[in-house]
Amino acid sequence: MCSLVPAAIRSCRVPLFNSKTLLMGSNMQCLAVFQGDITKALEPLDLSPLKTGFHDQYLIDKYMGNEMIKRACSLEFADGQEKMAYRLYDITRKVQIHPKDLDSLEVRIAKWTIRIRNQIQHCTRCKRDIRSRVQLKERIDKRRKLLKKLRKEDYRKFKWLLEFLKIKYIPHPDYYRKLSKRKRARLEIVKQALAIRREKINTVKERVDAEKAQFQKYKEEVLANVERQLKELEIEQTKLPRKPSVKT
Repeated sequence: MCSLVPAAIRSCRVPLFNSKTLLMGSNMQCLAVFQGDITKALEPLDLSPLKTGFHDQYLIDKYMGNEMIKRACSLEFADGQEKMAYRLYDITRKVQIHPKDLDSLEVRIAKWTIRIRNQIQHCTRCKRDIRSRVQLKERIDKRRKLLKKLRKEDYRKFKWLLEFLKIKYIPHPDYYRKLSKRKRARLEIVKQALAIRREKINTVKERVDAEKAQFQKYKEEVLANVERQLKELEIEQTKLPRKPSVKT
């Protein structure tokens, strides 16, 4: 498989799941994609419930009276596919509108979220599996399209689903432009200059605030001294007449 991948891509040694993730696109270029999951790990699974194929009430009444049979049909003895099926079944029950709702936008987004987080764990373990990385990017794009559609149709349900699934909606950029080394260095210099400017402005503000407090204290002392002298000289304190404003 390595012989089919260009050397420039094989030499790309970048951490897979940071705030900005480098994934391999269908056009074999590295695209910066943020998957939007605040929590990237699947929640711990309770192994006591039954598998997805054993929720029929007739089977439960007939066979689940025996503890050994019930334990054998639980998730404790389930393989990876059966556990994944139960996760999809469980998340569907939590977000569906009615018991027959299996294809609404909320259910599809929730299922894609479970698949994405499961794929993230696989790609973290197998960092050289380029095909899984491509599939992960495609799943993230599909979920982003569904989120965009739900955002247009029902914004309140969209906000609730983001909080429930612990994901963040990040729209796809209008275009992607690869930065050169010179451009990247120039942007870093601009950031440093802005940081220095911000620091100097904050320093000047702190100095002005300190001088303002000192001036206010000095002003109060001068006014108190003037009032005391007026009382000693028995002079009534009157306001100075204002100068008439001249209209131009």
